[in-house]
Order: sequence, then structure tokens, then C-alpha cells
Amino acid sequence: MATPLFHEKQQFRQWWIWLILISVTGYSGYQAISSNDSYYGLAISGSLLILFLVMRLETSVYSDHINIKFFPFINRSIYWKEVNNMIVRKYSALGEFGGWGIRFRRGGIAYNVDGNKGLELTLQDNRKIMIGTQHPDELKSALPQLQEN
Repeated sequence: MATPLFHEKQQFRQWWIWLILISVTGYSGYQAISSNDSYYGLAISGSLLILFLVMRLETSVYSDHINIKFFPFINRSIYWKEVNNMIVRKYSALGEFGGWGIRFRRGGIAYNVDGNKGLELTLQDNRKIMIGTQHPDELKSALPQLQEN
């Protein structure tokens, strides 16, 4: 495969998410062991902890498309011929999309894990896709190259 013009890998790094996940998993483990009770709570909270450890958003920009991987759920390519408009902008994950992760809203979808900057694509059918980034300047510098091809 061709070398990307831009590549970024992001993971959930917010301290409060990890505090909640570790606390719930620890409490579930304590409850299961101390009361000789069911281990379902521990299994569920432990699985969520592992999921957040492996979950990541990878964005790769190529000359003819952008690839979005939200492992282990999404692997999607959008070709530039499908895009009417693109802009790197500031946004509110909570205010515009109701939070982080894979977020659906009327007329579009967002893929984000942290921060407030992203690439907004408007497709030919007017659906919008927001892709969060921690490196907006590098992403922005890769986009003009696409217009030249």
C-alpha cells in the first residue's frame, strides 16, 4: 500500500475514564471474591477495561482517499471524489456529538477519542463526518497536497 501523506493513531488517555474503569473493575472483583457471588460483574467490567486498552482511532490520508479505523469496530475508506468539502476546525465533542467514541447524529457521524479539533468532511449526499485529531496543523498541511493531485 502507498505511504500515507498523514497518519495518526489515538487512544483514550483521559484520566477520569481510566479512574472509572479501574474503580468499577476493582469493586466488581472485590464483590465477587468477598461474597463468593457471581463473577458476571467482574467479567463485564474487566472486558470493558480490556476493550478501552485496545481501542484506538487511526487516521491515514492518501492522495486518493482517507482511511478511518476505529479498532475493533470500524475500518472505512472515503475517496476524495465522494467529498464535496473538507475543513479542519474546532468542535465540541460533548456539545455537538454527545461525547467521544463513534457518535451518530442527524446527518452525520463522528469518530473521536479526545480533544476538540477535527477534520469535517461533507460528502456529496450532504452527510458529514467528523474525524478527531491531535495534530490539526500536520493534517491541514497534508490536505492542500490532495487538491493538487
